[in-house]
Amino acid sequence: MERCCSWREATLDETHLSRLRSEYDLAIAYRANGQVAKAVTLLEKVMEIRRKTLDETYPDWLASEHTLANAYWANGQVAKAVTLLEKVAEVQGDTLDETHLSRLASEHALANAYQANGQVAKAVTLLEKVVEIEGDTLDETHPSRLASENNLANAYRANGQVAKAVTLLEKVVEIRRKTLDETHPDRLGSEHALALAYEANGQVAKAVALLEKVVEVEGDTLDETHPSRLASEHALAIAYQANGQVAKAVTLLEKVVEIQGDTLDETHP
Repeated sequence: MERCCSWREATLDETHLSRLRSEYDLAIAYRANGQVAKAVTLLEKVMEIRRKTLDETYPDWLASEHTLANAYWANGQVAKAVTLLEKVAEVQGDTLDETHLSRLASEHALANAYQANGQVAKAVTLLEKVVEIEGDTLDETHPSRLASENNLANAYRANGQVAKAVTLLEKVVEIRRKTLDETHPDRLGSEHALALAYEANGQVAKAVALLEKVVEVEGDTLDETHPSRLASEHALAIAYQANGQVAKAVTLLEKVVEIQGDTLDETHP
């Protein structure tokens, strides 16, 4: 892909659609390969040109802005992601019906960016709006609706509305258990989130039981170095400690720390 981009850069004008498409696709590949800084640099270049040549309401323009915002977020530039997603949501708010899937997806992404940026109240307000609309337009088993409800519950927990988080996550988990295999990442992610909400709500025994189940499943399906498995084991150890099972907590945390010591840089959060 880099060779293709180099050839098109040498033979095509920088505004040529084929050249821009190749650069855009290369940026996506960079991000998927963990080369996030390269992805950001290339997407910024593509967007600078597209802003000069396309109307801001053009679908490709908006999609590219959304992609750049996601790259900013992945690169730790959350404030930039928020600013860009606010712009995308504003344009789509003027041009698309409130039930349009692209508009809802952008609002969902903006709410997540708000939460990552510490603007939790804004995240809750926007996700409540998205969930309300999707509740009227999508089946309760629709993946987009469940993802929005899951993220709203997480925002509730971050905002101190723990009881609301528990209620909503119990609903999401119930549906995902009926529709997804127990090894599915979305189902495991919701069960993990529900366990954290239980713990925050003082239901520590329930948190331990649920996290033990998640850890057991991930232990059978994920490598011991997988970030999701390590995150669940870490959460279970914290729940053990909160439940008075300190020896279990120590044993599990020692294992997690040992693996992370071998796989992560010492400066990794």
